Amino acid sequence: MHAVSYFVRSGEARIPAVFVAAPIPRGRPRVRFLVRISTEEDADSANKASIPLFALTSDTITALGYPVRFPSQLVVARSILRAVETRFRTISFVSEEAALRPRIEDVTLAFSNVDPIAARVVLERNRADVDPEYLLKRVLSENLEARATYARFFDLAPALPRVGPSISAKSLEREFRKNPPTGRIP
Repeated sequence: MHAVSYFVRSGEARIPAVFVAAPIPRGRPRVRFLVRISTEEDADSANKASIPLFALTSDTITALGYPVRFPSQLVVARSILRAVETRFRTISFVSEEAALRPRIEDVTLAFSNVDPIAARVVLERNRADVDPEYLLKRVLSENLEARATYARFFDLAPALPRVGPSISAKSLEREFRKNPPTGRIP
């Protein structure tokens, strides 16, 4: 047996285009919806409709100071993961708030699934905006201690427990120099 999540219409408000009708089991009177995300714009529309998900794109990471290209990913709150249909690779977050209103720490934690060292460089380049307590809380809640240790997130959040090996400070410095910083999101 498995749990299935659906969205149920709560009023007469217009339904955004990202919602599609879900099959209704016999005897169930309500209309249920799934969220279908086909493009980054669909993800933005769903996020504006207060659905806890966002598109992690290379443009976002480049705007945060690390020029990179990678296939877009969809970050989705774990509570609604079964109600989302998408062609994108999904990254699940425990926190609905982090998926709905991502901060720099949330974006870099999602990006650490793609490239943990580059995620660490993004944190360093945005150090003034990084909250060490929030970063610690998010790493612990997402159970990413080993990945965070490997990428030396503990340099920014000293209270972060160290689990497993980490790259050397020299290797990290080389990565800082390898890709010069670009512009930032205003």
